[in-house]
Amino acid sequence: MAVLGRLIPRFLSHPLAIVIGHLYALTHPRKAEVIARNFQLLASPNPPTPAQVYAEFARVLADYFYLALRPASAAIALVDERHGFPNLQPPKRGNRGALLLMPHMSFFEIGGVVMEEIGHPMAALTNPEPSPQLTKWRADYRARWGIETIEVGQDHFQFLEIVRILEAGKFVGALFDRPHATQSYSARVPGGTLQCSSGILLLALLSKCPVIPVVVTRKANNHYRLAALEPIFVEKKGSTAETLQYYTQKLVDVLWPTISQHPEQWFQFADLEVKR
Repeated sequence: MAVLGRLIPRFLSHPLAIVIGHLYALTHPRKAEVIARNFQLLASPNPPTPAQVYAEFARVLADYFYLALRPASAAIALVDERHGFPNLQPPKRGNRGALLLMPHMSFFEIGGVVMEEIGHPMAALTNPEPSPQLTKWRADYRARWGIETIEVGQDHFQFLEIVRILEAGKFVGALFDRPHATQSYSARVPGGTLQCSSGILLLALLSKCPVIPVVVTRKANNHYRLAALEPIFVEKKGSTAETLQYYTQKLVDVLWPTISQHPEQWFQFADLEVKR
């Protein structure tokens, strides 16, 4: 796939990706039903169709493979709009590192190469891929952009190591808006409740570093917009569970306007068991 990404010009890969995305939705009706059910959370009279979502996801994959054998400068050139970057600097975030939490939207991986460019190399937290080979391939892909990959497991010592990384002033990025088997908390959204991987907020509480919400969206010109929002400082709000619940809602409230504005770029493929 990476070789095909190098051979096919980007202006051709996107139209091809749109066709592939629509075909996938047509030939996988049960998976398309999951997306349609998840998008009840938007409470929108005109939610995007599963075909639109799969087409958008295919475009991201096309860019992912397009950049696989190209230098970092090619990725940086695709991010032509940046907002809120002062929020990444010490006057706003303090002297420690920061936890960059993102919704599973658009080409979120491209934010890492921009962080490297501005002098803030980061580590990305990730769950294991379906195969060790794919996990290694994606880790090697990120390493080309100066991004360290940390595969998240059940090891409590690993959790403490991530805290030390943050205390040392480094940035750690992770997706937030997907449920975790044991560390999920819910946030109210217009169409029900969204389960989030909120246990990661413990990292911010223990390391006393801020959480900076980050969103990436594709623009009409097929380039990307990267926005770093106002830092959130996690402080105790009663019990640990009450604290995580409070900041789960706060973070979702901050991210929801972008999700609502670009719902077709919000990739929620797992069954969220929408509850009203």
